[in-house]
Amino acid sequence: MKKAVIFVVLAMVVIGYCAAQSANDAQRIVGTWVTEDGRYTFVFNANGTGTLNGDNIFYGISAGGKIGIQRSKISSNVDFYDLFISPDGKRIMIGNSYILQKK
Repeated sequence: MKKAVIFVVLAMVVIGYCAAQSANDAQRIVGTWVTEDGRYTFVFNANGTGTLNGDNIFYGISAGGKIGIQRSKISSNVDFYDLFISPDGKRIMIGNSYILQKK
C-alpha cells in the first residue's frame, strides 16, 4: 500500500511539472518570430491564435513539448511538431522545418 501511495504522489508531481512547463512554454513563445531567411513570419498570441505570413492560425502546446498548429477554423487538420525553445528564449525551433528568431 505504501508503495502505491508513493507512486501516485510521484505521478502527480510529474504531471504537475509537465503541465506547468507547457504553460511556461506557451507564455515564452508569445510574440513575433521570423525565420533566418525572412520567408516566414509567425505571430503567436497569448490566447492560442496567431498568424503565419498573415494567414490566421490556431495553436496549442502539449505537456510533451509538441506544438499543434491548425491553419484554418474550417479545416480540422492539425499539424504537430516538436517544439524547442532556446534557454535565453530568443530562438525557437518548430520541428525540423522552422528555426525562428524573436523579432
